[in-house]
Amino acid sequence: MNFKRSFCTNTRLMGAMMMAVEWESDISRIEAHVFLLDSEGLGIYDFFVKKDASDRALSDFYINKSSCFGGENVELEEAEALSLFAHFYDKNIRNEKDIPENLTKEIYDFYIEKLNRCKNNDDMSCFEFAKDKSLGVMFNKLCKKIDSEYEFVNYMVMRFIARDREALLSFSGSELLSNQHITEINGTFLYNHVNRKSNDRYICSTVYEDIYGYYETKLIVVIEKNDDIYKLQSIIITLNNPISEEDVFELISKREAISVFNILDESSSVDDLDIFDKIDNVITNLYKSIQRLEYENGVLYTQYWSDNSHVDDEIYVINNDIQFLIYVDNERLYLATYDYETQIFVENLLKSVLENVVELDGVYEFDQNVLFDFIQSGEIDLIF
Repeated sequence: MNFKRSFCTNTRLMGAMMMAVEWESDISRIEAHVFLLDSEGLGIYDFFVKKDASDRALSDFYINKSSCFGGENVELEEAEALSLFAHFYDKNIRNEKDIPENLTKEIYDFYIEKLNRCKNNDDMSCFEFAKDKSLGVMFNKLCKKIDSEYEFVNYMVMRFIARDREALLSFSGSELLSNQHITEINGTFLYNHVNRKSNDRYICSTVYEDIYGYYETKLIVVIEKNDDIYKLQSIIITLNNPISEEDVFELISKREAISVFNILDESSSVDDLDIFDKIDNVITNLYKSIQRLEYENGVLYTQYWSDNSHVDDEIYVINNDIQFLIYVDNERLYLATYDYETQIFVENLLKSVLENVVELDGVYEFDQNVLFDFIQSGEIDLIF
């Protein structure tokens, strides 16, 4: 098969990306490979193959698999795509993480053979990438353009909490800084309040999750900006204390409106899935980017905002990238929203597309997030 095209989401600063590679056979049949890539230890954590799909079907599939990352697509040369594959596959091996089952040895051999061939053809972009494990000059291509000092500081703290040596090295040029860490594992960045002290110095009140629980820390982040190019000068830890789960929940929670719809066909049961199939088909087609996840008692649908603009703020909160949630169990449909405009728009949309299937029972407002805890609890009813 011959290389047709490849692209990747420019979301390396979020720690994860989607890469698509399309191969074309001699009879013009397309085989598309989609890789979900994690920079914080997992490597290639999921892999999909699409054969002979229409352009529309492929486009819809790419949108669905990339939407949770935010960002935009950037075109990749063949050498760049092959090198990205090898780089992230190597992470799986070094970190002893499972290779996706359908990423077979034959597919691995195919990519490595193509990679070796491009090296032998003296493709310098491929060669330079392969010998520089920090991704070298290609790293910037995988990252969105930074729009403000607040965005840069938030991303650098996020990469610091995640123990992302590659990103810290790329933006600082310092091996010493890139090996500095505060977490025992690849921690989760939950909250950050950035306070500008000067054009190059920022004080951050940060909350994160580590292997032994939750912590709050004070960081001094020193940066440099020249001609819209940002550089990380230093990160100084001044305070680091444990914090309770309740305090974390209070900090990252926000107003949540839950619109409750009753499912009208009372004759339907778990054994009669027709009405639930219809609801599932309607919701998954509301947006091509909506994400679907099954739980013990129902199905959760998550719609993310189309970009990561929530990082570009003085206050960063991990869940501000969610536009709305829909949860469906055997009796009800629950819609969780976080602003009035989205609530009214999606409520009316559901009433229209699920007319005579669901009926709005009521809207309940909470000062904190409730729906996700209800889903995880395994309870059969959300008590108001």
